[in-house]
Amino acid sequence: MITHVIYHIVGRKVGCCADLMSRKSWYPKDTTIEVVEELYDKSDQEAGDIEWQWADRFGYDRGVHYAEIKRRMSNRGPDYFSEMGRKVSGFRTITMEQRIENGLKGARRTAELGLSGLKNPKNRFGGNRQRAQCPHCGMESNLMILKRWHFDKCPRRLVNGND
Repeated sequence: MITHVIYHIVGRKVGCCADLMSRKSWYPKDTTIEVVEELYDKSDQEAGDIEWQWADRFGYDRGVHYAEIKRRMSNRGPDYFSEMGRKVSGFRTITMEQRIENGLKGARRTAELGLSGLKNPKNRFGGNRQRAQCPHCGMESNLMILKRWHFDKCPRRLVNGND
């Protein structure tokens, strides 16, 4: 009976799993997955050792041992992946703290350059949005929208006879 499958994602990694069909759902649909070896009656430790042998043959980083991943998954909590906090079988994961830190870098850089970030505190997208009114139809909106769809291009311009 097949207990494990060693698979290869070309250019990315070598992996090991017990159920290849469910593992394929982890990756984007256009990902090419090749089955390298099917293991019969092997333990998780043996499967992980064979996975590492294949990773060495293809020249990939070994990553976390399959038996260790299985152990962590069996008693994982809501922060399983953040607990690992490093490469998981060739795919990079970062902790929530690292994501927050990376997000704050932009705010710090803006402050270093002396930029305020927001010109108008009511407008979170930055910049003062000028409002205007179309002289032909009376529509009031953002100036840039009116420039695109109104003024000389207003559909009511010809109806009102204002040429």
